[in-house]
Amino acid sequence: VAPMLIHSARILASIVVILLTTVGAESSAQSLEESLLKEPLATLAADARSAGDPVRGAAAFYARAMACSGCHSVGDRSGSIGPDLTKLGAQTSDVDLVEAILLPSKTIAAPYATVHIETVDGKVYAGVLAEENAKQLVLRDAAQPERLISLEKSAIEHRQTAEQSIMPAGQI
Repeated sequence: VAPMLIHSARILASIVVILLTTVGAESSAQSLEESLLKEPLATLAADARSAGDPVRGAAAFYARAMACSGCHSVGDRSGSIGPDLTKLGAQTSDVDLVEAILLPSKTIAAPYATVHIETVDGKVYAGVLAEENAKQLVLRDAAQPERLISLEKSAIEHRQTAEQSIMPAGQI
């Protein structure tokens, strides 16, 4: 198993497990996410690093309810609409991973930003930019990542990059 996958799985599982065991009755009216957001991200990352369980993290990653594996690959396929978690590299810290999970719209890497297109004939498209050249652009449909939408640039009336991440908030 790739080290970055184990690392990412450990971080995800630890955030959930640590907070499930430390959030007391006084915060029962709060969501887990609200409780987590009150903690310093560096503390959550350190706790996840020291007490993480990669098996539980992988189970969370592949759980249908979490939907992580629907958008992120772990070196097992191309054409994902989210980053391949085995290729994050040393520049991505534990704190960065915690922040990306809890606050997905805070920082959106350009290759994963949603692009909204309106064509001159009034059609509307949205997806992640897969390719672009001087004459056309190709979007990867977020709902069906294997579906590519090719558009001639001359047919585009309006183009806007979304400020909201395609990754939904509230995953925890």
